[in-house]
Amino acid sequence: MKNSEYELARKVLNLANQIIINRNSHLKELNLTAAQADSLYFIHAHSGCSISDLKEYLHISHQTARGIVMRLEEKGFIALCVSKSDGRYKTLSLTDVGIEIVKRMKQNGTHTGYQLLKGMTVQEQQQFSELTSRALKNISREASHEK
Repeated sequence: MKNSEYELARKVLNLANQIIINRNSHLKELNLTAAQADSLYFIHAHSGCSISDLKEYLHISHQTARGIVMRLEEKGFIALCVSKSDGRYKTLSLTDVGIEIVKRMKQNGTHTGYQLLKGMTVQEQQQFSELTSRALKNISREASHEK
């Protein structure tokens, strides 16, 4: 059984790598890095957040978060505004261009999801989703115990 578990782990790793290759290809077309894309998703979901919020979400240094924000602002995807509650802080929000980029990223993600599920019945898709969620939960739980 150990060999089949190893083979399954390799298949999942290959699947993850292919998804990353597809994602990076889509992001390259949008002139974005993965970190910039993740930042746009976060800012879209948390409009008015701070650079510190982004830093915590991405688990990166403040300096790295500032660099990402600076590049996204230069591209016209986000706007920085002085916080109304505390003038020492700047808040982040998407511009209209940034909102359009997030829409395009979601379309690309939907396409990848379609490709992933192609040829599966609705029941198989639901089962795949449930099993994938369970596997992710299992592996996340193991990783948190190792810390």
